[in-house]
Amino acid sequence: MAGGLAGGMAAAVTTPLDVVKTVLQTRGCTCLTEDAVALRRVAGFSDAARFIYERRGGVRGFFRGLGPRVMAHVPATAISWTTYEFLKMAILSETNSEMTIHKL
Repeated sequence: MAGGLAGGMAAAVTTPLDVVKTVLQTRGCTCLTEDAVALRRVAGFSDAARFIYERRGGVRGFFRGLGPRVMAHVPATAISWTTYEFLKMAILSETNSEMTIHKL
């Protein structure tokens, strides 16, 4: 449960950075619309952030896709942490069993 909540919170906090990254990765449109031409001129992080703020809805533009991103990360993180904790417990109990056997 804690892993899922942590993953959801991390996804929510990093969504603005993910939106900027996505703009930088998808700026190769061949359309001739004014928005597409401006998007092709984006040269880096600050240009992409300015583009999102000015043309994609201000601060709200940085949080587009927040719901689906959080909903995808919650189960993924929960599964990852559950697996990690299970394997850690299994390995430690196996190690403790071997130490007990060696002491006898």
